[in-house]
Amino acid sequence: MFTGIIKESAAIVVKDESPDGLLFEIQPDELEVVLKPGDSISVDGVCLTITELKEKSFVVEVTPETLRKTNLGDRDSGDRVNLEPAARLKDFLGGHLVQGHVDTTGEVCSVRTEGNSKVFYIKASPDVMRYCVMKGSITVNGVSLTISGLDEEGFEVTVIPHTLKVTNFSNFQIGVHVNLEADIMSKYVESHVSSYIQDYVRRLGKLVIATVLSSGLLLAEAFTIIPNTVLVYRDQAGTQEMGLRVHVARYHPDIVLEWESLRDQGTVHMYRKAVKEGQEFTLDGLFEVGV
Repeated sequence: MFTGIIKESAAIVVKDESPDGLLFEIQPDELEVVLKPGDSISVDGVCLTITELKEKSFVVEVTPETLRKTNLGDRDSGDRVNLEPAARLKDFLGGHLVQGHVDTTGEVCSVRTEGNSKVFYIKASPDVMRYCVMKGSITVNGVSLTISGLDEEGFEVTVIPHTLKVTNFSNFQIGVHVNLEADIMSKYVESHVSSYIQDYVRRLGKLVIATVLSSGLLLAEAFTIIPNTVLVYRDQAGTQEMGLRVHVARYHPDIVLEWESLRDQGTVHMYRKAVKEGQEFTLDGLFEVGV
C-alpha cells in the first residue's frame, strides 16, 4: 500500500527485455528508507518487488500482465521514473490510499501553465472515468493528485512546483502515456452498492409472467427472477420461440419492471401507493414498441 506522495524520481540504468517479461535496474539519487530484497516499491505507480539489491541500485521484474496494463514497456534506459517505498502503519497519510495496481494508461492531451503550476489534461477510458469526481483523488504515474477539471473523456490535474521538481511530470509532453489508478474507495462503494442491489432484486420474490402469442395465452410457472434473466417462450404448436429479457430498473419507492425482445418492449410501473411490496407480477400481454 502507498500514499501517492513521491519521494523522488530515479533513473533506469538497465532495461533487459525478454519474452517472459522485463527487468529494470533503477538507481535512485538517494532514498530515505533502507531497501532490501522482497520489499515493495512503487515505480511510476506500479507496485513491484525488489528482487536484487546492489550497491547503488536495485532490480525489479515486470510481468507480461503488468506490461499490458501500464506504460513500463515504453520506458528505456535513461528515463526517470517516480519512486515511493511502501507505506508503514505509522506513516503520515499525505495523499490517499494507493494500491499500486494500475487500472490502465491515459494520454496527456494538453499542458498549460497557470500561475506557478502546470495543468495537465489527461484523456482516460470509461473504466477510469466512472470513478472520477471533481476534487476527488486520482493516481497518475504514482502521484496522488486532485482532479481540478472533468469532462466525459478526461480530467485535469494541477501540479505544483514541488511535485514538478521531484517527479517526472516536468518531462511530460503531449501524447505521452501515463499510468492511472482510480481511487480504491470509489471502487469499494460501487462494489458494495452493486452487490446490495443485486441481492435486493433476488429477494423481490417470485414473478409469474404470462404472454399472449398468436396461438393463445401461455402461462409460465412461478420462478425467481435474477438480474438480466432471459425468458424463452414457445407457442403451443412449438413453431415459434421468442427471447424476453427482464430488468428491474428501479424498485424504491416505486417498482419498475422493464422487458424487451427482438420485436417488442415494454415497461410496467407500479407506484408505491398502489403496491406496498413486489412479490408477484403478471404480464398478460406484450406491448408494441413506443406504447
